[in-house]
Amino acid sequence: MVDVIADANIDHIFLQVYANGETIYPSDILRTNLRFSRGQDPLSRVIRRADSYGIKVHAWFNVFYIWGYSPTPADPTHPLKGNWAVCDRQGRSIKDYTPVQLKNLGIEGYYVSPFNPSYQNLILSLIDEVITKYDVDGIHLDYIRFPSLTFGYDPWARTVFARRYYLDPLTSQNLNEIIDQENQYQIHMRYREVLSDGLTEFIRRITESVHKRKPIKVSAAVKPDPHEARTRYGQDWLKWLTTGSIDFVITMSYTSNTNWILKTIGRLKPRDRIWIGIGTYLQDRRSITNQISTLRRHGYEDLVIFSFEDLRKRRWLPSCWQ
Repeated sequence: MVDVIADANIDHIFLQVYANGETIYPSDILRTNLRFSRGQDPLSRVIRRADSYGIKVHAWFNVFYIWGYSPTPADPTHPLKGNWAVCDRQGRSIKDYTPVQLKNLGIEGYYVSPFNPSYQNLILSLIDEVITKYDVDGIHLDYIRFPSLTFGYDPWARTVFARRYYLDPLTSQNLNEIIDQENQYQIHMRYREVLSDGLTEFIRRITESVHKRKPIKVSAAVKPDPHEARTRYGQDWLKWLTTGSIDFVITMSYTSNTNWILKTIGRLKPRDRIWIGIGTYLQDRRSITNQISTLRRHGYEDLVIFSFEDLRKRRWLPSCWQ
């Protein structure tokens, strides 16, 4: 894999190390995926090979999305088994939804709450384990968001809001007789702010923790439209950048419509901290090369392909990238 990447003049690898509530490296904290648990250490192997080419390796964590549509894991220690899941506006856990129901809502699987302190500590411990054991060049945070803010009504998030405003957002929805519509809207908007602010604070904690250990970069995959990212998923990534809560972001600009990409983020700065993710799986070879060329002409040099596996299967590396 690394040899092919080097031939394409790619200088960063984002290697997934935590997904579906399991690690792909030997962990002392959490269960390792069975495909890698018999003495295998793909992270160490990739780092060694990448280092010989001068390629940087970022450890990629799927943070709050921890399971897809397949039957729930049998492992009793899996994070999904804990009482950590996000909840909807009725206080119903996402675990009570069937995969079909989630799919109909456009949600890719099961999420744990960004506000749950036990899970936050687990993520911080896993990141610390990786940067202690391995010479990685960065930590990359994926699914660092809510599935949607309609699933932001877990007890931990509501408690934060109640301590600030002395009101439970679930209860307020049933107070039509004493709270008028305008005030209900204000409560709703303030609750969304609490959700996005809480996510920002957790990201700040991650970055601060990493920087204390090593002078490496922390990045996050984000929805490309800043307004949608903030109001629908709680990702106030422009604030993350301006406050120094994160080093850089990678926009998931997965479309063949390059004009839309430029219109959405073309005026945003700083450009060197906004990397553009290219969805190769949605495009043919000509579309990919044209998109790369156009973005480079507009001054975007930090481009990230998603994904290597897609291009490998179609045997389009290195030609389509160079």
